[in-house]
Amino acid sequence: MADEYNYSARVLRVIDGDTLEVEVVKSATVDWGFRMKTEHGFAHKLRVRLHGLNTPETRGPKAKVEGEAGRAATAFVKGWLGANCESDALGHALIRLRSHDGHAIAPGKYHGRWIAEVWNRRGDQSTSLNDALIESGHAERVTY
Repeated sequence: MADEYNYSARVLRVIDGDTLEVEVVKSATVDWGFRMKTEHGFAHKLRVRLHGLNTPETRGPKAKVEGEAGRAATAFVKGWLGANCESDALGHALIRLRSHDGHAIAPGKYHGRWIAEVWNRRGDQSTSLNDALIESGHAERVTY
């Protein structure tokens, strides 16, 4: 995996099957590719939308129909992180995060979340979380 727009991060929270809250860990990087610049050693919290997929909803009007499948997708993500990623001292999964296009999504359908792909921290691209969700049937592939 090329280093451009790739970052070490830790997962603070799995919000649902296609959204994570992460913290990009200390880095000497100045331009993160998310249209954000930072000072050396600063960690930044982001909401990440997993690129190229959609999972069933766990909240809102669609949750009445999709809720059970949405909770299953969320559980799958938590299980994948636990099985495929190392953890820090606080139990947060350590991941590699790659900005899909280096741009923020404007408020609207994706509510300002960054679009990214997720791998374990070793950067092993043989199986990403994004691909695993689709292959397991918990998500459908989408283009946007």
